[in-house]
Amino acid sequence: MNTKKTTTTELFIKNLQSYRLGMTSIPVTEFPGGSQIGLKWESNGTFFKVYNKNNATPIYEGTAKSMTINRILFTNSTLVVMAMLNDQVMYASITLTISYPRLTPESVETANDETINGNLTINGSSTLNSTSVNGTLDVNGNSKFNNVSAPSIKVDGKFSTYGIVSTFNNSKSPIAKGEYIRQSRLEPESDGILVMTIEPPENVKDTSIAVGGIYYAGRWFEAGSNFSTIIADHHPLGVWTPNTLSLPIAANTKCWIRGSNFTESHSTIYFYWFPLGNPYLIPTPIEDLKTQLGEIRHPKIDPQVMMAKRKNKAIEIVSLLEQATDKIFDVEVKEELATRLLKL
Repeated sequence: MNTKKTTTTELFIKNLQSYRLGMTSIPVTEFPGGSQIGLKWESNGTFFKVYNKNNATPIYEGTAKSMTINRILFTNSTLVVMAMLNDQVMYASITLTISYPRLTPESVETANDETINGNLTINGSSTLNSTSVNGTLDVNGNSKFNNVSAPSIKVDGKFSTYGIVSTFNNSKSPIAKGEYIRQSRLEPESDGILVMTIEPPENVKDTSIAVGGIYYAGRWFEAGSNFSTIIADHHPLGVWTPNTLSLPIAANTKCWIRGSNFTESHSTIYFYWFPLGNPYLIPTPIEDLKTQLGEIRHPKIDPQVMMAKRKNKAIEIVSLLEQATDKIFDVEVKEELATRLLKL
């Protein structure tokens, strides 16, 4: 009696390898998040399935012995290839490391300093005791910060502070200074306060009148200062009526500045920029005489005519004094009395 021996083929799967597309001969196990990753293996199986982590649905199933993973891995992953031949099943696995992974931990506790180079978005309630952010800090939920340093903070909702908040950085020098400042444009990159102030001249014989202006939000804002000298107890005394102008200016908007003196004695006009936040974002004035800006309707006053009228009034008062005392003053005396009256 002849007996026929039956041979069963034993299933195998080996050489499971991941690689960058186009470089199939070089095995790679670390990829940036969202990369396209090639996967291949050797097997005598007739059908294959590839599983990712704990997902019960295979990311691949078919007869081919290779596949492309299309931008679905953003964290470290273990891939399992199941090979099938008749009723035989065999498995092979490979672990892939993802650089810069997207993590969604339930909680995080670290003992060392941590650095975030991109944007940090917090959607829930958070408490940060000491935080330094190089990018944008975007807060959508309720958060508590005991110590925060960030170049950009965006808050959608209520913002409250119970400690010391420092947003101003002092401007160490004026951005513009002079007796006459021609119309110039500013284009600040940060929010800030633009301040104009006027300093009286060291020596004033008569009167000094100066005006400085800021054009913003479609109109001019101006302030002027007046300095005059009077005689009190036979000693000259300076009387100064200063005015300072300050306006909050939004980042990435345009404003203009200018300044003028209207008398022979000149005051000095200063413009200062106090940035909110970055102390290095100081705008530089750019002379801009071509831009036509609206004007403030000033009263038409000629300083020389005004001084002449005041002097004539003083001479009239001296003439009344002549009548009251029944005296006739010399021309030099009348001029002296009129000059003294003008200084009162």
